[in-house]
Amino acid sequence: MLLCIGDIDLDRMIAVERLPAFDGKVSGRPLGDWPGGMAANVAMAAQRLGAPTRLLGLVGDDPAGGQVLAGLAGAGVDVSRCRSLAGCATFTSLVFLTDTGEKALVRVETPAFMPDPADITPDVMDGASYVHISYGSPALARAAVDRAAEAGVPVAMDLELADIPAHADALVRLLPRLDLLFVNRSMRAALDELWCPGENGPALVTTLGRDGARYEDGAQSLHAPGIAVTPKDTTGAGDCFAGAFLSARMAGAPVQGALAFANAAAALSTRAFGAQAALPTRPEVDALRARIAAAPPAAPSDNT
Repeated sequence: MLLCIGDIDLDRMIAVERLPAFDGKVSGRPLGDWPGGMAANVAMAAQRLGAPTRLLGLVGDDPAGGQVLAGLAGAGVDVSRCRSLAGCATFTSLVFLTDTGEKALVRVETPAFMPDPADITPDVMDGASYVHISYGSPALARAAVDRAAEAGVPVAMDLELADIPAHADALVRLLPRLDLLFVNRSMRAALDELWCPGENGPALVTTLGRDGARYEDGAQSLHAPGIAVTPKDTTGAGDCFAGAFLSARMAGAPVQGALAFANAAAALSTRAFGAQAALPTRPEVDALRARIAAAPPAAPSDNT
């Protein structure tokens, strides 16, 4: 079972012709509201791909909170450890989306942004074979790693530039305690200045968008090529990748196979508006990989 600890939100999506520049202004039109949140997206992705998941998170006691939890529960995610915070609105993200599927986000945080470290009681870990966290709340991340270590459960963490504090000493101390770290291209570039990955640190998985993904540990570096798609919405594609990679590894897939599986899942997740709306099933991912394998090789370039 995959235990996901972290945020649950409602993504309010706005279509724009281009992303606003600093001190700039653009016009937009509302596209609608969809369930999201990194922890919720990872849990939903893994569940859709056949890995049992449990989610520990917070929502407000508003209609949005009930809506997102109902959707997760309906897909089979165990939300029994999620709490509704009285008198509070559910955390929201404003997602500005261009017609190419690229985006920018603003987190509109409320007291229901992240669960409390005290919510990670020992029984939350029961049956878990992997834990996934983010660094949105440093105290929560430390508590999750502590509880997982006591239970002997490996931990994967998503790290984004937006979550790095001005004083990152606590983060630097936490990184070697992880088993797996998911980053995007920009975070991977910044990581070398923050901390020197080495043989004693976590394995690194870097998502590279259309260029695929890369895995690094003390012994090897592996790459899986990207999959050409015309995205409608890339919101949550990285979360889908993480859920797919973890579900594949939990099912016994080798690293190279898990990279390719997660690439295919993430590509399929961009087919519709909303981070969770187009999360694929395992048969859909297998079908896409089969089509790719059966496709004739690209013709060589005439350039010499």
